[in-house]
Amino acid sequence: MRSTLLKSMAGFEGNELAALGQVRTGGESVTVFGNGSPGTWVECWQFRWFVGRVSVQWRESLLRILLADDHERVRKVLRMILEAHAGWQVCGVASNGREAVSLTVKLKPDVAVLDLEMPELNGLEATRQIKEESPEVEVLICSMHDSDEFRRAAFEAGARGYVGKSDAGQYLMEAAEALSRHQAFFARHPRHGPLQE
Repeated sequence: MRSTLLKSMAGFEGNELAALGQVRTGGESVTVFGNGSPGTWVECWQFRWFVGRVSVQWRESLLRILLADDHERVRKVLRMILEAHAGWQVCGVASNGREAVSLTVKLKPDVAVLDLEMPELNGLEATRQIKEESPEVEVLICSMHDSDEFRRAAFEAGARGYVGKSDAGQYLMEAAEALSRHQAFFARHPRHGPLQE
């Protein structure tokens, strides 16, 4: 456990670290290490530990998400699903592809969730421009089109994930979680076979 934590804590390589105590998270007891300096943030997996003089405080890291869809009702539903996750925040909302690109460049979210069919700029072209302007932002397509053809097109445009709108309640949160770790997530409807490369 100690070696895993040491490897995870950026900025502390080569410094003297001491065990500061244990914190329970997800039913598991985790030993926390740090150099004891007050006011120091220590990154560890998806969590952030605050090292103080007396105590160690824990909070979930914030995942910032941009949401783009040309239907207001859909935006509200998707936002409700995403923000139901503790620590996740929809930092920007766009109603067309051009606005999605502009807000992504400006706000630098961790994940951009885009519809495929949007006015001014469709989701595929918006994805290409986002990856060109802000390559660190992960793109997740959430579309009513449920076919491997569209998944391949999204992947080729630079998206790392794809979820059908009919499956958003089941997969959207899982997909965003995967993309936050820079892992691909291409959900398929049960009636389809595996997505071929």
